[in-house]
Amino acid sequence: MEEYVLRVRIIIGGPPNSGKSTLAEILAVALRSFRVDAYAEDLDLAAMTLDYIRGIKPWEQRPHEKKEWTPELAKQAVERFREASKKHHVVIGDAPGKITDESRIIAQQASHGIILCRDDCTDEIEEWKAFFKSLRIRIIVVAISKMSGTGCVSVNGVIEAIIIGLDRKPRINEIVMSLAWHVKERLDV
Repeated sequence: MEEYVLRVRIIIGGPPNSGKSTLAEILAVALRSFRVDAYAEDLDLAAMTLDYIRGIKPWEQRPHEKKEWTPELAKQAVERFREASKKHHVVIGDAPGKITDESRIIAQQASHGIILCRDDCTDEIEEWKAFFKSLRIRIIVVAISKMSGTGCVSVNGVIEAIIIGLDRKPRINEIVMSLAWHVKERLDV
């Protein structure tokens, strides 16, 4: 008899340049350290970032690879999300940084959501909450990214975090590990 395994698709939403790609990668790595089969998938096909963060491609190449969003790109992103879910128990999708028709098509595939905003645009958190709510996506984390200061993680219904230094250099620290532990517990994986 084949064992049924719950597949989790998490989408990280929030404004551009908040650190979504870096968080997707380091959260997947941290979850793997807790024996969770987690993978970060690049869903922002108009401005892909994960290959650069992982060191597969040089950063100088990225500006030349940016594209305009189209419904076809959104369909390709949906397919990437689905395919990654066939291979991994938890897929963390690095989503586009704006709420658009295309991002709605992609986000509809998610079972859970993480909102990440820079500390200078926290007013956008409510827009992302409303966006996820309209799609019936369960928000598990609301995080603020800062370039300096002190990070923290707390659990008050939704996991709340302040994450320092999401500057496209994947670094695992105690805040990320704590966040990963709470996400693991919340997902029961």
